[in-house]
Amino acid sequence: MTEHNDTTADQLPRLGVVIGSIRTPRKADSVADWVRKHLEAHDYPAEFTVLDLKDFELPPLEHFNQHSDQHAPADLVRWRDAVDGCEGFLFITPEYNRAAPGYFKNAYDLLDVQWKHKPVGFISYGGVGGARAVDQWRVSMAPYGMYTIGQQILLYNRYDFDSDTLQVNDRHEKSLGKLLEELHRLTVATRPLRQN
Repeated sequence: MTEHNDTTADQLPRLGVVIGSIRTPRKADSVADWVRKHLEAHDYPAEFTVLDLKDFELPPLEHFNQHSDQHAPADLVRWRDAVDGCEGFLFITPEYNRAAPGYFKNAYDLLDVQWKHKPVGFISYGGVGGARAVDQWRVSMAPYGMYTIGQQILLYNRYDFDSDTLQVNDRHEKSLGKLLEELHRLTVATRPLRQN
């Protein structure tokens, strides 16, 4: 599948909120709910769609360009097309064992050009706020020329959650607002690179 090249300058950016945990229960539900409420309360000039990995039964990566196989699983094709339809992303990523979640990384590795030259921001959580998972993501995204936003939101299991529920405060709200503004700005600014 090729990249979208029919986006015009006056179209709203299409941004995907990717939920990268498939655990039950999971802190990601509370984080995603916070993001959703924030978006509803603010008038961002963008179209947001949620890509929840729980909604996709993805196979393990077996070979390059697997998503384009004639008999590729329907959920893999659906995942490919969903990612391809977004111009930028907000990753909600846990950190497991000092790394990005295996299922999330596999979902990323199953695709290739669908990620190319697209910006991504991070909301992470874990024992140290998920910082090490984000560091790994930044390295993995370099081959596709993705634009990883330097500012990230780190949520600490011990301080920011009550069990699996995020305890939202003003600092969280301000940080999310800044992150989304930068994601929007960068997505629009890099459109010419995705149209060539």
